[in-house]
Amino acid sequence: MSTVTNTFPWIDQLNEIDLALSNEAGRLGQLADKLIFEYITEFELNNDVPPIPRAVTRKQGVYLFEIQNNNLSLDKDSWAAAFEELWKNTDVIWVPGMKKSRIHAHSHFNEWIPLYIGKSRDIGGRITEHIHQVKDRRTFSMKLKARTNLHGNVLRVSWIPLDVVNYDMIAPAIESMLRDRINPILGRQ
Repeated sequence: MSTVTNTFPWIDQLNEIDLALSNEAGRLGQLADKLIFEYITEFELNNDVPPIPRAVTRKQGVYLFEIQNNNLSLDKDSWAAAFEELWKNTDVIWVPGMKKSRIHAHSHFNEWIPLYIGKSRDIGGRITEHIHQVKDRRTFSMKLKARTNLHGNVLRVSWIPLDVVNYDMIAPAIESMLRDRINPILGRQ
C-alpha cells in the first residue's frame, strides 16, 4: 500500500514550511496586537476635500478610515441604524457593506467610529480613490464624495506602514488581524 508521502515526495517539505509559517503567524499576531495607526489627515467630507499628504504616496501599508460620532447621546444600535440608512445609496455601486457582526462587537461607539480598514501598495492613491472615485465606477471603494448625504461628516485617516519585501504575504494577514481587533463597521469581509 502506498502512502501519501510516497505519492507526493514534496509533502514533507511542504509540511515543514507550513509549520514554520504557523509559528511566524503566531509572532505576527502578537505584533498586530501592538500596532498603532499613525495619523495622516482629518477632513470634513464635502466637495472640497484637501489632497492626501504626499508623504504616504507610493507607500505600502494598511490604512484606517474613521468617522466622527456627531451624536454621542445615541446608543450604538441607533447610531448604526441611522448611518445604514445614509450608507444605502443605490446610485453608488461597488462599495463595502455594513457588517452587523462587527457593529455588534462594539459595546458602544466613542467619538471616533472605525469605518473601514484596507491595505495598499500605494496608500495615498488608494485613500484618494476611496474619497474621490465617482459613484458609478466599477472599482471597489467607498466613493465618499459621491455620497452627498454624508457631506458635513468629519473623517479621519491613519495608517501603519509596511515597508517589507514580502508585502503580499504579510499585509493581508496584518489587515485581517487588525480588522478582527478594531471591527470597522464597513467592509467586504
